[in-house]
Amino acid sequence: MITGEIISVGDELIEGKVLNTNASYIADQLTSIGVSVKYHQTVGDDSKALYELLKSSVSRSSVIIISGGLGPTRDDISKETLADALQLPLEFSDQEYERINSFFKCIQKPMSDNNKKQAYIPKGARILTNKIGTASGFLLTHDEKIIVMLPGPPKELKPLVYEQLIPYLKQKFPNNRNYTLSKTLKLIGIGESVVDQELSKMNLPDGVEISPLAFRHQVYLQLKTKGKDKNKMINTLNLVENEVKTHFDENLWGAENDKLEEIVTRQMKEKKITLAAAESITGGMITNKITNVSGASNVLIGGITAYSNYAKKNSLNISADVLDKFTSVSKKTSFHMSNNVRKIFRSDIGVGITGYAGPTGDQVGLIHIVITSDKESRHLKTVLPGSREDIKNGSADLALNELRCFILKTFK
Repeated sequence: MITGEIISVGDELIEGKVLNTNASYIADQLTSIGVSVKYHQTVGDDSKALYELLKSSVSRSSVIIISGGLGPTRDDISKETLADALQLPLEFSDQEYERINSFFKCIQKPMSDNNKKQAYIPKGARILTNKIGTASGFLLTHDEKIIVMLPGPPKELKPLVYEQLIPYLKQKFPNNRNYTLSKTLKLIGIGESVVDQELSKMNLPDGVEISPLAFRHQVYLQLKTKGKDKNKMINTLNLVENEVKTHFDENLWGAENDKLEEIVTRQMKEKKITLAAAESITGGMITNKITNVSGASNVLIGGITAYSNYAKKNSLNISADVLDKFTSVSKKTSFHMSNNVRKIFRSDIGVGITGYAGPTGDQVGLIHIVITSDKESRHLKTVLPGSREDIKNGSADLALNELRCFILKTFK
């Protein structure tokens, strides 16, 4: 088995000031080619701590990936510490120096003297050329172990991993056929405990695992399988995905990198239908999400943020009788918000949403969402837990999922 270890370097990571997205990306890439990642380690800009960690990593792992600490400043000590741990001299690379110098010429800024430090590479290392920054990565072999060092900024690290490192590892281990395949499915409007109960009813094929992960007001399902026959594994995951769809129906809204607003926008484009939104609790978040999608102007006509009863009466033409009798947070008020905004903007669909975001009050988290067309309507009443921000975000996502389901059933 080829084992992998990921070491992330930087005080900003160890202190929690920056989210470590590099480790998850590297792990996913290594796993996809059959490298079994056993360790994730994070260490600050401390040469002694990094030295000790490198010594233990080389003793137990086949592939060691180190990210961060390749910059020009005094606290960037990764390369020097690695050279010390492996007892390798650092050699000046004229080619790297010229590349760094050209980088600064292109951005029309002078190169500082300390950038020269970045042109030193451990003896025998293979350079992984950085095309968008000053710090190139490199890889080397030591006692039959592969050790890789990469720059910390994600926009610089990811191209080096995908374009240079992964092809190298594939070539290095051509007979490695121990694949791990995974797929993430996304659920909304259902709790983690209910999801777990439903999963227990499923008959999974041998070698397939499903792990639920609570994420805000959603649950992500991680499907995973291991084996040697990649095509067979892909087919198996597809079969499991279909069974998950059967169990969770409308709660399953997407997979992997899908975004609800992109799915809804695409649906409306395909069906050639338009939308208008009347928002209270979400304060314009629904229309904001949709306008983040390219081409939204083809489907979103407009929106009204009617936060107060005054705005509901004067902007959305909702009568005082309705607000007095049913209150501002009700199915009836949300229906009139949806129906009236649709008429105001002459759109095919309207969405109206009201609720109590808290943190004070007796019904914190209660929301009403109504979707209308000229012939159909759909209503969701639910209660969301969490902070004010959590409730607002969850409400916007639930409204988008309601739109998705309404379009699927109404515009066939």
